[in-house]
Amino acid sequence: MVSETPLRSRRKKYARIASLAVLLIGMIGLSGSVFDTLARLVPIGGFTPMRPFSAVLFIATALILLISLRVPTHRAIPGIGWIVGIVVALIGCYIVGAHAFGFSTFTDNFLINSGPNGSGTSNRMPWQTGMSFVFLGIAIAFTLASKKWARIGEGLSMFLLIMTYGIGLGMLFESSSITGGFPSNTMSVLSWFSFMLIGTSLLAFNRDGRFVGLFSTVGVGGQTARLFIPTILIVPALVGWLRVIGQDNGLYETAFGTAISIFTLVLLMFVIVVFFSAKVSATDAERQKAEAELARREERYRELFDYSQGIICIHDINGRIETINPAALATTGYERSEIEGRELSEFLPESERSGIAEFLREIEHRGLSHGLLPIVAKDGRVLAWRYQSILVTEAGREPYVIGHAVDVTELVEAQRELKSLSLTDELTGLLNRRGFLNLAEQQLRLERHAGTARGLALMFADMDGLKKINDRLGHEAGSDAIATLARIVKSVVRNGDLVARWGGDEFVILTIGAADENIKVMSERIETSLDEYNLNSGKPYIVACSIGVAPVILNDRSFEEIIAEADEAMYEEKKKRKLSRAIIAPMPTARETDQGQDSFAWY
Repeated sequence: MVSETPLRSRRKKYARIASLAVLLIGMIGLSGSVFDTLARLVPIGGFTPMRPFSAVLFIATALILLISLRVPTHRAIPGIGWIVGIVVALIGCYIVGAHAFGFSTFTDNFLINSGPNGSGTSNRMPWQTGMSFVFLGIAIAFTLASKKWARIGEGLSMFLLIMTYGIGLGMLFESSSITGGFPSNTMSVLSWFSFMLIGTSLLAFNRDGRFVGLFSTVGVGGQTARLFIPTILIVPALVGWLRVIGQDNGLYETAFGTAISIFTLVLLMFVIVVFFSAKVSATDAERQKAEAELARREERYRELFDYSQGIICIHDINGRIETINPAALATTGYERSEIEGRELSEFLPESERSGIAEFLREIEHRGLSHGLLPIVAKDGRVLAWRYQSILVTEAGREPYVIGHAVDVTELVEAQRELKSLSLTDELTGLLNRRGFLNLAEQQLRLERHAGTARGLALMFADMDGLKKINDRLGHEAGSDAIATLARIVKSVVRNGDLVARWGGDEFVILTIGAADENIKVMSERIETSLDEYNLNSGKPYIVACSIGVAPVILNDRSFEEIIAEADEAMYEEKKKRKLSRAIIAPMPTARETDQGQDSFAWY
């Protein structure tokens, strides 16, 4: 269900109250003798009481409006509105025709037979009332019809009010042209009030009406309408009535009364013009001030847009670029005419263009997006922009996206280069697998050139007992053992040799220009250094390794294949070795600790 605005709610409330008032007046009009008594208690000049049939029509029109106000939309029952409106209009035409052609009607003796010899002509509805019912019925029919007819209903309601107001002036001044010279042929005061109430109720009821909308606005137009329309309707009538009363009672002559009336009306118009001019002038000054402030803000925005070092791009919700700032042009190398009006996806690499749809969906549903965007510059370079985009909605304009970005191409390239140059192992400080392969391939290329070959050999070392160290003493001790083995191996080999941590507990050594006997000596030195360390370290574990050797033959084999061969040789060596000592000593018991024995024993 659509919620109502406060203005619409107030209009419906007034329409309901006015319709209830008309319903009450109509019911009083049908109360017979009670109504006659009330009419005699409140005599106004020669005004006549409301006719019973007029009361019936007022009750019918008030009921149809009250019923319509109860349904969700005021056009939910257009058929009933048309029927009631047309019937009321036809009855009004019937009454006007009876007055024009002098025939009797079925309303002459309706409920009250008060005419001479039972003729009931004094009970006949006055012609002014009948004419008003004609326009009231047509106004109801059009107001309750479809939207395209509602404006006609508003115009007819306005005409009904104007005509009723004119009839009221004729009644006030006892104009014979309106009354026909017979007070009994004049619209009653209650009927006059009922027409005014039902007419204004129709205006308030019409949701497509412009008049009530103008009357209810908070701007200058609404203030002027609320203040001066009632004043214009009441003051001239009051001035004219006072003039007639004064002249009829001989208080002043006609010329004086006319002068006073004109002076009063001119003064009223002068006040209206001055008030309206002052309001318009104040509104114009505020508008000019707002426009000047808007111009200053736009200028500041333009300066920020043009001189910002950051990249700013504005595009619509579909990704079509509307404008871009000079920083973006300088970064990409394009001219403004080469970018504006084109799709954002056209400036992305081919492989990335499919992601633009997801980017636009995220903007549309979440209202913002951020990330890294690749942009193809005019010279073909792929730039990296770190962007943040936000969806902007403004009244009277299609939603658009403001994107701010920073060119981080150099940073991304530096990170990529740093990653590619990350050749060392963090734990041991030795080369990692990637670093070793890069440098080993260079040595292999040098070895294939005549005059630079010095002979290459590959040693593969695998640490013994790491799993037991990790299980008994924890991974921190295992890492310390790996770092110790790496340090010892590095201290034994020559400076020109390449030493790398190949895996978790695996190491590779590329010896350059070493003979077979030198490699054997190097292996023995590693074993000797490990023995010396284990003897003096005081650690609850020993550090040992198995070593395999493979010659590097200049053929099409890759280094991974050569390392696989050395790995196989290492495992063969491991099978032949007979460890004469325990890799990890048993943990001491509490009793042994109390007796002051060593925490670990060597075997």
